[in-house]
Amino acid sequence: MVDCPSTVGKKSVLQDMFWKFKKSDSVAEQKLAENFSRRQRFASLVQIIKDDNAPENVGKIMVWPYGVKIFNKLQAEMKPEFGKPHIPFDLFEGKPFLVHITKVAGYNNYDNCRFLDERVPVNISGSEMQKTQEDMGKIKSFLEESPDLSSYDYQDWDSATEDFVNEVIRNTVPGGRIVASVEKTNRETVAPAARPTAPAPVEKSEPLPSINKGGGLDDLNLDDFDGKSFDDELFDSL
Repeated sequence: MVDCPSTVGKKSVLQDMFWKFKKSDSVAEQKLAENFSRRQRFASLVQIIKDDNAPENVGKIMVWPYGVKIFNKLQAEMKPEFGKPHIPFDLFEGKPFLVHITKVAGYNNYDNCRFLDERVPVNISGSEMQKTQEDMGKIKSFLEESPDLSSYDYQDWDSATEDFVNEVIRNTVPGGRIVASVEKTNRETVAPAARPTAPAPVEKSEPLPSINKGGGLDDLNLDDFDGKSFDDELFDSL
């Protein structure tokens, strides 16, 4: 997968290719559109408070990448249709989040994931933190050592990404004229750091629909993420 430039409002050859084939009268071309569909990805820092499969992870802050279903559960907690809103990332009032993954039609399914009712503050070295000056200092030092989320931000295309996209299109789409047009668009889309050209004005195009499938990151093997098991764990969101 590559980051779609439409994420930050830039012209996207991937988006254009999707709609070109999606709106085609040809069933074969409509099928090609699946190669350029979009899936939303998110990532958060979480503290693991229970993990029977990998107890050495308990207490650690780790990066958890997730899909739109988990994102919607977070949004429902912060902006519920009924009841009081709750901030899942509150350091002192965060609710544990039960991660229960099942397989549905071959894909990871996250429907059974949910927030628990209890509220648990961040835990450092086996002690629950309080809103004291001493504990706030411990929390600050603890969080400064947490993983960096910047690598999960949108990444501009460099020349290597551009070449990869062009190669995928050449192997997927028949017709040299289309490929030549796409490669020209890619050269205009690639990040300025990789190709020092004047930035082109942003062109608006029809947005891609989000492909949900199982609702998580089905292409990521969450059963073996970083060598750790993510099945039936409890997370205290930070």
